[in-house]
Amino acid sequence: MCSARYRADGPAVVALAAETLQTADALQLLGDGLLAAVDQHAKGAREAASACAATLHQRGWDGDDLLADHLEGLIGAGPALTLTPLAADLEELANILEGDPCTAVDVSID
Repeated sequence: MCSARYRADGPAVVALAAETLQTADALQLLGDGLLAAVDQHAKGAREAASACAATLHQRGWDGDDLLADHLEGLIGAGPALTLTPLAADLEELANILEGDPCTAVDVSID
């Protein structure tokens, strides 16, 4: 799933959707891949996106509803969302997430 998602290989993501929907651990990765698959008009992408959105709403982990809403917006099953990309320093983010006490957190949005 990871390599198909990062290659933005829509047909490969759709092919993996059925088995991925059966497990909870890769739903957000699947959803991200389906964003590309829908954009590429890959066969079965709309149906897979709808199923993924329903599963994400049902699961309800952090970020699930937002991704599900985005998928639904892309396939016309809900309002279109406009998400803005956010640049992040990955090393700083990793330090924050790992709880490094030496890392000073400076949160500013320009």
